[in-house]
Amino acid sequence: MSTNILHCTLALWDHPVFNAPKGGKNDDYYLRSQPRINHIVELAIKESAAPPTIRFFPSSLFLSSVKHMTGYWNTNQKIHCGKSFGLLEIDGQRVLGYEVPSSARPEEQRLAFAAALELGEATNRNVAIPTAYYEGRRVDFCMMFHLDEQTFTHEHRLAATLSGVSPDQRVPSARACAELPLGGTAEKGNLLCLAFSMLSQNHTDTSKTIRLCDPQNPKYRNNHASNCGTDEIGMSGTRLRRLAPSLTGHESI
Repeated sequence: MSTNILHCTLALWDHPVFNAPKGGKNDDYYLRSQPRINHIVELAIKESAAPPTIRFFPSSLFLSSVKHMTGYWNTNQKIHCGKSFGLLEIDGQRVLGYEVPSSARPEEQRLAFAAALELGEATNRNVAIPTAYYEGRRVDFCMMFHLDEQTFTHEHRLAATLSGVSPDQRVPSARACAELPLGGTAEKGNLLCLAFSMLSQNHTDTSKTIRLCDPQNPKYRNNHASNCGTDEIGMSGTRLRRLAPSLTGHESI
């Protein structure tokens, strides 16, 4: 994209054309950068005014390598949420992983993840982002787990989820850690598998900075990820409370 288009976008940021249509609600969508960039790029192409260079890719490459990743609260969250979808995998990395039973309570999942982060740090392994379950149903990891800045001194320690790793990579693919004896461990190539029951019994300082958000909170629908400053799910898995929508005007990315 040319710098001319970026300059144009900034110059026209508050132009009335980006307001909601007459009679429509001027909600958060009209405050975001995405519609501005999209409309100005489309106009530049149409009018041949400093148009960007366009490249076409085969559908197979596009569908397997590109995912819609707007609507996140910050860059770090966008990176680890991408990893939770199986993206940003590095071939040959040493990984620590575990399988989560669908019956696991959110608090057990938090404890297991915190213990895995600390163990990964101690053993120089990246931690595969685990599958997340809420009330017995699978949910996006980033809709239930909110990791604050203190935790994300661990950000570089996260690897793509086991279920998202493609079969041709050296890291074992989906459900590679499923066949473990109770409380056991197994090393398979670059992957060290640990039992969920063993990890979830550990209480670590890291668990204090991992928040459990309510994945059904409508506040998070437009952002594709949670952003709770305090726990919204209690020890038993019940909802504690839902935060009111933000009034700060903070824009997601």
